[in-house]
Amino acid sequence: MTDDATRADEAILAGLRRIEERLERLEQQGGRTEHIVAEVPGTLATAVDAVDGTIARLQARGVDVDERGRRLLALLESLSAPAMLDQLEAALRTVATLPATLATLADTLDNAVARLGAAGIDVDERLNILALVAERLTAPEALAMVREFLSNVESIHALLQSGILEPAAVTVVGRAAGALTEMDLAGVKPVGAFGALRALGNPCIRRSLGALVAFGKAFGRTVHLKDGAAPGPGCPA
Repeated sequence: MTDDATRADEAILAGLRRIEERLERLEQQGGRTEHIVAEVPGTLATAVDAVDGTIARLQARGVDVDERGRRLLALLESLSAPAMLDQLEAALRTVATLPATLATLADTLDNAVARLGAAGIDVDERLNILALVAERLTAPEALAMVREFLSNVESIHALLQSGILEPAAVTVVGRAAGALTEMDLAGVKPVGAFGALRALGNPCIRRSLGALVAFGKAFGRTVHLKDGAAPGPGCPA
């Protein structure tokens, strides 16, 4: 046999051995696959038992599994709607840019605080005052006052419209308050008719009586007109 014939025979034998080895590997894999397929029913049964046990425990706790399943499916349907998916994608894009946005806001705030500090403004002190004001305004007493104010808002509006805050009225009230603070109520003595007559010699008393008379006329005129009476000679308009 020539060398060429020998080499050809050896090549054929090598090819046959490779084919045989592949057939053996396929047989082995087939056996493993059959083993896996044989185990599938048992695995599925175990999974079903686990799910049934979980459902039984939930029902024992009073959980309506069917209702929750229907609601979950409805939620999944809503979440998978095209419009909702578009909104979720937009939200994810916003979340992705959130760190940069927060950094920009922080830089802006830092610059504003720096400018206020350069202008001589104590930002920390003002923030502390603002926090104190917020705490006082949200205290139960303050909230009770707000409720009382809102329940009497019509009366307060009428009071403000009465002119009590006009400059002339504020001046008179301020002077009356000043006089009250100067009075010594413990040292006030009773005054009879003759004492009142003697007091008329005091110009301050006469000035006060004149103010009271003027007030009486003005007040009487408002009451007279409020009662619907027409102005007359004794109570002009």
